[in-house]
Amino acid sequence: MLYRDALRCRRKLQTTENMDWMPSTNGQVLHFARPGGWRCVTNFGPGPVPLPHGTVIVTSVPVEGGQLPADTTAWLINS
Repeated sequence: MLYRDALRCRRKLQTTENMDWMPSTNGQVLHFARPGGWRCVTNFGPGPVPLPHGTVIVTSVPVEGGQLPADTTAWLINS
């Protein structure tokens, strides 16, 4: 289901191939923004980290309480 959700969202959100790397709070979070107002955040660390502001549209693991669990990716759109 994750794969299908991600493909559906990507088709709606995809524009140019540009991306901007966003500063992370530590060396274990990968965060980049794409044109059209969506972002990808991946937590490679051992514990949860706060999600940036936005509406979560796809996650690899359920997200609760505004925290991105370890080993999890989330796509967000600006809200």
